Amino acid sequence: MGNIISCSNLSKQYGSKKVINNINISIDAGKIIGLLGPNGAGKTTLIKILCGNNLIYDGTIILEDSINSKNDKNYLEILRSKIAYCPDNNCYEDNKTVKDLIKYYSLFFEDFDAKLAEELLKEQRIEFTNKIAEQSKGTIEKIKVILTISRRTRLYILDEPTTGLHMDDVLKLIHIIDRIVDNGATVIIIEHN
Repeated sequence: MGNIISCSNLSKQYGSKKVINNINISIDAGKIIGLLGPNGAGKTTLIKILCGNNLIYDGTIILEDSINSKNDKNYLEILRSKIAYCPDNNCYEDNKTVKDLIKYYSLFFEDFDAKLAEELLKEQRIEFTNKIAEQSKGTIEKIKVILTISRRTRLYILDEPTTGLHMDDVLKLIHIIDRIVDNGATVIIIEHN
């Protein structure tokens, strides 16, 4: 299948503190990759660089044989079309409903499968008319993960997707991730556990 992403001599520092130091990594397509480590180890920083949310770093990233050029005006557009990213924080406005979010994802991402999202949300018994402010932390996490994995892309990056989830929900998430990988996609998961 080949590499979906490769990093060469990747480094990042904040002030005098090196968070990532000369990382060289290649990730094969069709795999589940876990990034484990304590707080401050650089996991989220690495992911933000891969997703284009942090463009100040040294080194080279190659995504499916196209070299990352931070100076290329199409770079962020290419990343957004190839990577589905689920951040570790609640990125939704409190007054938005789940229905609003499905509409937003449908407009913003060409590869978003609204039917799949609705099906997965119904399986989790999530109400479409409830506002984000009315949801528990675990339910918000489910919504974020479901909307992210409802994109039809080749690389999914999930930052701490099990936060606030019951063990039964974690097992359901693992089953969904297995289905994604069986279809040829790659999933990178950041976790403390």
